[in-house]
Amino acid sequence: MKQIEDKVAQVKANKEWRLEYVTLLMREEEIIEETRNEDIKKLVSVLRGLNIPPHIIVTKIQEEYGLSPEASQKYL
Repeated sequence: MKQIEDKVAQVKANKEWRLEYVTLLMREEEIIEETRNEDIKKLVSVLRGLNIPPHIIVTKIQEEYGLSPEASQKYL
C-alpha cells in the first residue's frame, strides 16, 4: 500500500504526468460517449425496423440510457 501511495504522490507532483493522465481520461470519456451514441443509433434503427412508434422509441432510450426526453428525441 505504501508503494501505491508513494507512486500517487510522485505522479501528483509531476505536471507532465498529470497532463497526460487528464488527456487520457478525456479521450477515454470521448470513446465511451461515441460508443454509447452508436449503440443508441443501432437501437433506434432496430426499433424503427420493427415499426415501433417514435414515442415508444424515445421512452425506450430514456429507460435504457437514462436520458431526458429532449436528449432522447435527438436520436429520432
